Amino acid sequence: MQVALYNHFQKDVRPKAIFCKSEKNLFKIPIDGMEILVELAGDEMKSHLFIDILVRSSKSKLHTLQFIDDHVLSQIEQLCYAPQVGC
Repeated sequence: MQVALYNHFQKDVRPKAIFCKSEKNLFKIPIDGMEILVELAGDEMKSHLFIDILVRSSKSKLHTLQFIDDHVLSQIEQLCYAPQVGC
């Protein structure tokens, strides 16, 4: 998931204009007055995984939600439907 999000933000959203930070099960994206944290959590051994998306934003609620839908949720959905790594 982290690689897919990183590739999307580096290629499609803001090439070389943002710094994405990846840690174990956590992906941080500071962009346009927003800080987005995407965390993969749960018990991998039991296949009980879930994704937390936390956002701090100086933008309007509508702008923030639209950005998350367009650039985070859509990428996670595409990854889940991908035949190679699907959920």
